[in-house]
Amino acid sequence: MIARDAPPALQTLVSALLRTKLELAIAGLDSCGKTTLCATLPHASAAGPMMAPMQTAPTIGLVVQRARTRGIDLMLWDLGGHHRFRDDWKRHARGCGALIFVVDCANESRLVEARQALQRLLEDPIVGGLPLLVLANKVDLLTPADRAREEVSGWRALVEQLNLGGEVSGSSSRQWSVLGVSATRGTNLDKVVRWLVLQAHGAGPAPSVDTDDGPSGHSRLSWQSVSTAVSSAKRRWTKSGRYTSVLADASRSLIFSE
Repeated sequence: MIARDAPPALQTLVSALLRTKLELAIAGLDSCGKTTLCATLPHASAAGPMMAPMQTAPTIGLVVQRARTRGIDLMLWDLGGHHRFRDDWKRHARGCGALIFVVDCANESRLVEARQALQRLLEDPIVGGLPLLVLANKVDLLTPADRAREEVSGWRALVEQLNLGGEVSGSSSRQWSVLGVSATRGTNLDKVVRWLVLQAHGAGPAPSVDTDDGPSGHSRLSWQSVSTAVSSAKRRWTKSGRYTSVLADASRSLIFSE
């Protein structure tokens, strides 16, 4: 974010110049919370406000919606999770810049089905190369002890159950991230947005989200990485003639904080 003490006009200018686009495929089984995520993600904040439970209908086939958050113009591809729609996931996801796979972590009876669906999706060479963020949704439904154990371990059990390190999901160099969230409560959605910022600014292969609760995923994300991404963007603007002395001054007001 931009420093809170920066002049409003300066904040508006920098936000406009930093604005970029990202098409995001959101896949997962039916009833895992994808549609709720699409509704709440654009309004995520570090405060993680409590939200009223949402009543959503199952997505029929595909729903595409636009949203704006943290300087990103998002196009969210909400892919229907019913088994009859899963054959279309690859086709829709191929044109996106990143992939989120949502899992209902409170429903262990469907984890095998979720693994099979994810692995089948990642078999596609194009989709398999997309930055991947796995969201363990509905953490608010876990017992405090179960949630703490998963967060401390970096969701290791879920990683193993989804076979994220297996041969089917790609080579050992595959970069992925796992994060526990609650789409209805807003828990950790601000960290999802951080991940999206990096992907939108082309900051390299899918680094993991640095949670406050312990290790998560395959690597770690810091605000230093975000700053590097912004610096890279500024260099591109310099070459194109868009980077002005005003933005140079504004860049000194850019700080990223928890």
